[in-house]
Order: sequence, then C-alpha cells, then structure tokens
Amino acid sequence: MISAIEEKGYVTMRVEKTGEGDSEGPLCTDLSATPDLEADGWLAGLRALKRYDFVDAGKVFVFAHSMGPVVGSLAIAEEPVRGFIAVETVGTSWYEYDIERSRVQHALRENPEGADAAMREYEPCSHRFFVEKQRPEELLRTPACRAVLSPFGVVPYTYMQAVADISLGRQWKGTGFPVLVIYGTASPVTTARQNQYLADVINRWRAGSAKYVEIQGMSHDLNRYRSPGDYLDRAAAGGDGFHTGLLDVVLPWLEGLVH
Repeated sequence: MISAIEEKGYVTMRVEKTGEGDSEGPLCTDLSATPDLEADGWLAGLRALKRYDFVDAGKVFVFAHSMGPVVGSLAIAEEPVRGFIAVETVGTSWYEYDIERSRVQHALRENPEGADAAMREYEPCSHRFFVEKQRPEELLRTPACRAVLSPFGVVPYTYMQAVADISLGRQWKGTGFPVLVIYGTASPVTTARQNQYLADVINRWRAGSAKYVEIQGMSHDLNRYRSPGDYLDRAAAGGDGFHTGLLDVVLPWLEGLVH
C-alpha cells in the first residue's frame, strides 16, 4: 500500500504505536499506554510531517485501518488535514461493535441454534468488561468470559476499556474534511453496517463529506478472499495476496482532492 502511494509521488509517514519501533514512551503493552497517549503520537507525527519543506502542508491525508480511525478520532479535530481514509473500521461504540462482530463470526462457524447459545453466553461477558469495566481477574471468574479477552493478545485491558468509552459521534462533530470509508466484503472482523454507519455519522454532521465504498472480496488484512468464512480459515496464510482493488479506490480519491 505504501509503495503504491509513494510511486504516485506522495510523501508517506508511518506513526508507530506507543513504545514500538522508533516511538518513545511506555511500551504499548503497559497499562499507561492509553488511546489518548497514542493519539498524541498521531498528532505529533502529523505536525512534524507538515514541517518538512518537501511536504505541502495543505495536502496532507491520513490513512487509518481497523482501530486506527477509532483512536485517530481523538486527534482529528486538533490538526486540519485534506482528507481521511478509514478502512475496515467501526462506527458505533466498541461494545456494540463487539457484540455484532461476535454474532457474525459465530454464525459463520456454527448452526443458527449454536450461534444463539454462544451469544447468550458472550453478551453478558462483553457488557461486564466494556461497560461495567470489570478487571480481567473478575471477568475470568466466569470461564466463558475468556472469549472477550482472547482477541487482544498483549494489549492492556485498560486500553481496550478506554477505547470502549470513545464516542465517534462526538469526535467527528468538529471536523471539516472529506472522508473515505472502505469495507471489504470478505471481512468478518468488522461489518458493512459498522462502516456504513461511520459514513452516515459523519454525513449527519456535514452532509456529503463522507463517501462509503465496498471492495468485493477484500478482507480485514487487505488481502483477497472468497468470503468472510474463507478469511477465518485462511487468514494466517494471507489469502490470495494483496487486493489491488483498494488502490483502485484510494488513488483516484486522493488525486481528486490534490488537484
């Protein structure tokens, strides 16, 4: 993705998560590594990029994927950009998204009765963690609740609970730039409804500023798959490689705003 953008003459800057790579501060696994701290890094990177003499500060774009647009929403009103690309992301609260994601994935793996039973177990656990803010040791007194924590890996629980408090409706209120929201139809990690809802939220504040696009056969890792179920089976192998349809959508949109 970066190579294709650079080949068109764009300068690119990648901002690492807190404590990763060249980023300073606490490790991203530390309890003090909050979404607010991560957003501060986004903002610092954005402002540093604009200071380079070979960068047109009036034509800077943000490309954010998955949780990137969620955490990035904490910074977007602080520094003007020419446009924002949100790929495979969330439009509601994280708790609502978590229930929707879990339902989609259970429905792909189980029969309808089994999916219903799984969700009856999962929903109270998700609520206890994201809404009631129970600590992992409290949550795991119910063994079935392990499923809520397992997707996070080494990400601190405090980070995820803080993400759940972000109101995208509030964060996008004060912005005034075009937004491109993209969903891949082979993704079971997020949903068309979540991405469409984000575009709708932005357009409620500023009619016509957000554009929603679906890319057939793209999944959450930006690779090509036959279906969401195929992604669950083959994500570790990378599917059929990078989906160039993403470039077919992103590059013309960028060009339309640059010229």
